Amino acid sequence: MLSGVIPDPDGNFIARPLISVKTLSGNWPPNFAAPPRKQGYVIGREEILSRVVKLLLGREGERVAVSGTSGVGKTVLAHLISTQPEVVNHFQDGILWARPVTYVGEGAILGAWAELFGHDISRISRIEDRTSTVEKLLRERKVLIILDGVSYAQTAAALSCGGPHCGTILTTRDDRLARDYCGDSGVWPLEGLKDEHAIRFLSAQAPSIEWVDFLAKERGLQDSRSLPLALTLIAGCLKTHQTHLSKNLLQDPVTEINLKKDVRELLIDFSREGDLRRILEWSLSYLPERTGEVFRELVAFAPEPAIFSRQAATQVTGASVEDLELLSTCNLIDTDGDLLSIHQAVTEALRWPLPSAGQEKHRQYYLGLLISVSGQSGEISRIYCQSMWACTRKKVEVNRREIINALAAYQEERGLWEDYRSCGELALQACKSHSMCQEEGRLCNNLGKATHMLGDVQIALTYYRLAESLLGKDGDQSEQALVMNNIASILVENGKLEEAQTELMRALSLLEDLPGNIVQAYLHNNLGKVYDDMGLSIQARDEYLKALLILESDSDLELEMTVRFNLSLVYHSLGRKDEAFDELQNVVDIERRLDHPNFEDDVKLLERLQRELNEPKIIRWLRSKLLS
Repeated sequence: MLSGVIPDPDGNFIARPLISVKTLSGNWPPNFAAPPRKQGYVIGREEILSRVVKLLLGREGERVAVSGTSGVGKTVLAHLISTQPEVVNHFQDGILWARPVTYVGEGAILGAWAELFGHDISRISRIEDRTSTVEKLLRERKVLIILDGVSYAQTAAALSCGGPHCGTILTTRDDRLARDYCGDSGVWPLEGLKDEHAIRFLSAQAPSIEWVDFLAKERGLQDSRSLPLALTLIAGCLKTHQTHLSKNLLQDPVTEINLKKDVRELLIDFSREGDLRRILEWSLSYLPERTGEVFRELVAFAPEPAIFSRQAATQVTGASVEDLELLSTCNLIDTDGDLLSIHQAVTEALRWPLPSAGQEKHRQYYLGLLISVSGQSGEISRIYCQSMWACTRKKVEVNRREIINALAAYQEERGLWEDYRSCGELALQACKSHSMCQEEGRLCNNLGKATHMLGDVQIALTYYRLAESLLGKDGDQSEQALVMNNIASILVENGKLEEAQTELMRALSLLEDLPGNIVQAYLHNNLGKVYDDMGLSIQARDEYLKALLILESDSDLELEMTVRFNLSLVYHSLGRKDEAFDELQNVVDIERRLDHPNFEDDVKLLERLQRELNEPKIIRWLRSKLLS
């Protein structure tokens, strides 16, 4: 938004955004979601595994992509690569795992990554600015980045923020995206397993079954390939017969022959059509009826990624411990401690409609849970997909404000502006129907920010003007002044500096009777930046000094750092280099305390300014004359 500018080493000028537009809501630090813990099988992938590891370790900054259809084992391969001892030792600063899916966007992932290295970037709103900030954090680090299940090129670009010592693995169903991302030589396409590998794969999962008999060569199976996921489901079903069900069907010769025939037909059918539905229906047909109903209810509500807690599964489906144990043995669900998950290919193959009563049961559970964990980012991240589904599926009438506030704070922090706008528009409709003027004004302000972040400037300006009007009728002056500040930020972006100046001065006049208000410090800083852009350096200096005076009694280190940085630039432009050096030294001191990503860059600027100060005055005078 309104920011300082800083000369880069080549003498050009680059913008450095430091103050984001204010919304009328809080922020909480982001949380990081770890990669899946379940180990897969490397059978049939040994050569690819070895070669990819060699590539990643042999060249710094290497990118590789693994492509293939759903269920072929892309995620499993990426996880196996990341857990190889030599890979773990090489990428000594860690492994960053991300699965960008519905309701989990690039901004949220970048925020979580920054948090891992001790940085809160919630005040950085734009995706490109978050990407560049994380790039700075990773510049000198050795990190492996895994982008799992990427569908769009812009997502891959936003999350490819590794430094020169980092490696990146991308998995995708889109072969073209994979090739565009890292070139033909960096793409490793996965196919189904040939028969000998399929037998080894199945034997690893259910070693007591004679799989050679099940996969006896027949004309329909010759030269076919089987997806690991399909084989996993078949193995799970037969293993369940042996270990859990009261009647072991494999002990009945007639039933065993029929089962072998079923398996061969299922694999032939799958190799032709690639549809998991028949395998899943076959697997469910051997389970108790109630267990099958539990699974259908879980799949019907499964978001992407399909992960939920045992408590949630029990609450919304009435599942017993035995039901979940059977489903796990059948490989229909995966278990990891308290978390349960369903493979996305399974949820896509079996999208049963859920009766309205079942939907409402799901909705009420997650909306209640959302309110109970409001403000706890880590907890909300675990139920965010379900909460968004519950909030947008049907108009929320009860506890609407608590639900919207809980989501909005999380969305702002994670940069989920599309979701932020969707929820805000729903809440705005409700406010209008209840004539809630102040609440409507706040929502209009926040919708202005969301649409601004999404690039729709005119609509953003319309929302801000409406917010200003509504809060002027029934709101406090600080909130109204913040809206004016947000309007000024758009005017600055469009080069309308005089209009922005007028807007900020109007905002300051509203707060004349509220001395020392932190909002005034923001306004003085931003007005100083406008004056600076207009070439009015003395006026800019005066505004920055006013902001610092307020900050003496109301500390905000991030804001103080910005103000002092801008003041340093003004002093430098006025030829007062000693004062410029002092302010930049203050900036570096604050950045050191905050472990700020700009610290190293600003130390270099400080050193450069020190060299200028060490030059004889006559040389400095001659240099200034030559430049002028």
